[in-house]
Amino acid sequence: MDKASDSVARGEGLAEAGIAEGIMHRGHARRPITAWRRWLNQALAPIRGQVERAFGTMKRSYGWRRVRYRGLSRSGAHLHLLCTAMNLRRPERLSD
Repeated sequence: MDKASDSVARGEGLAEAGIAEGIMHRGHARRPITAWRRWLNQALAPIRGQVERAFGTMKRSYGWRRVRYRGLSRSGAHLHLLCTAMNLRRPERLSD
């Protein structure tokens, strides 16, 4: 998860799940980032990059910037169809 998703409740939930350090951290002028946090960010970056690439494709190629329908069930169904379309096009790109 990125820092935008950070909250006390989410941190406690991650700790209960056994993922004590699942959120990327940034330093700033008065509090530089520690070596441990830098290492952790580098370890999380490849995983985060794969997930963010999928979200970028949804936004860029399929127009998933905002939900089109009201209600979780309709929006969820639309998201599932979008993911299905992405997965159907994926083998086409992999075979090139």
